[in-house]
Amino acid sequence: MYKQAGIVVRKVKVDNIVSNIYFEDINLPWLILLPGLPQYFHKQSYFQDLVKKYVVLTPYYPGSFHSYGEFNLEELRKVIPECIKFIQKKEFYDFFESKLYKHSGEIAGIIGLSFGADLIIDYLAEEKSTYMTKYCLISPLFDMNNEKVIDYWDKKLGFLSSEVYTQIYKNLNKIELKNFFKNLTTKKLFRIKKFI
Repeated sequence: MYKQAGIVVRKVKVDNIVSNIYFEDINLPWLILLPGLPQYFHKQSYFQDLVKKYVVLTPYYPGSFHSYGEFNLEELRKVIPECIKFIQKKEFYDFFESKLYKHSGEIAGIIGLSFGADLIIDYLAEEKSTYMTKYCLISPLFDMNNEKVIDYWDKKLGFLSSEVYTQIYKNLNKIELKNFFKNLTTKKLFRIKKFI
């Protein structure tokens, strides 16, 4: 374990996704926190309050930062199911401490920030998503009929696929992601209302 922005973090591997786990008490219920892009949520003031009440699992998306694979939709759609499966195993190995932790496996909910909220919408709209828990969507941005949102994602994805981030978001495909956002507006959102 080590500290990140003053909070103790443990490094784990969730399938091929490297993730951080933050907690003060391992016996608390879990929250899955899906960050926006880029993934610097731990600097937010509310985050310390979350860690006092929950064990917080935050993945580095596939093909980003330390995680394996490529940053594409096929891989991104594995994040939520893999995180749920990981927590339900009721134990994890922290690579920094070389220590096995055991816990309750109770999931209190999933929070998505911006891009992470879009992944939740996509997950809930899929017919095969049957896992029931509480979901919190914070600032999902996907309405590609809105000029401001289109402009935002053009600039954001342009920057994230630039030379500055080529080793952070491996093989990011701007067109694929813009189509993903556009398609979210056509998803059957009535299914999502059942879950929230």
